[in-house]
Amino acid sequence: MVPGLYVPHRWLIHQREGQSDISGSYNQIRDFPNAEVFEQQKLVLSMVAVLALRSNATETLIAMLRQLGVSMGDLMDLVGTPLESEEAELRAICNDALQEPLFIRVENTGTCVRKLKRWAQTRCYASRKHASHVGGYHPALSLLGRELETAWSNPKLIVIDHVDNAELNQDESQVYPNQHLIAGREAFLSSRQGSYLRVDSKKIETYPEAVFIELADYLGTGSTLL
Repeated sequence: MVPGLYVPHRWLIHQREGQSDISGSYNQIRDFPNAEVFEQQKLVLSMVAVLALRSNATETLIAMLRQLGVSMGDLMDLVGTPLESEEAELRAICNDALQEPLFIRVENTGTCVRKLKRWAQTRCYASRKHASHVGGYHPALSLLGRELETAWSNPKLIVIDHVDNAELNQDESQVYPNQHLIAGREAFLSSRQGSYLRVDSKKIETYPEAVFIELADYLGTGSTLL
């Protein structure tokens, strides 16, 4: 018998919705990708990547994406409020690729692409019945543009320009890493053929309704405010 991982044609058991007796968090219902999904290597939903630094504006934009039907992670509290903007498994993938706090590359591109692809397949399959897109955020994604394009099949990119350094709440040790992230992101975007949406952090905080409509138009989801 050839050793390997057995994946059934169809899973009969799902993870039910409710409070986890391990973490105490509230989780949405989740089923698992079958063998056909992994074999075809197709994503059943379009992907969205947020390229931004950690800030209040980033948190606000991610909340808008959730309101527009973009699945940004399933970890919820007891009343269904998202706990974090960085999905745990995606955070681990990014940390494997780029070591914080300086975001130094420690993993080869091929391995990173495979991990991002598998994450996207699993998240898309689990979200296919209740989401319009699947999205991801982590600061390191700003340096993983090429990997994202390969793994996520040319995702929608949403870029935040942080026009006010005060909103970043950064100390001296964070200045260089943040500059490194922005420089890498802009170098990638300058050579990219596809479109992307760019918004500035001040507009997100001052005119959130306008940004919400821009996001809806870019994603094609409709702009009805809940």
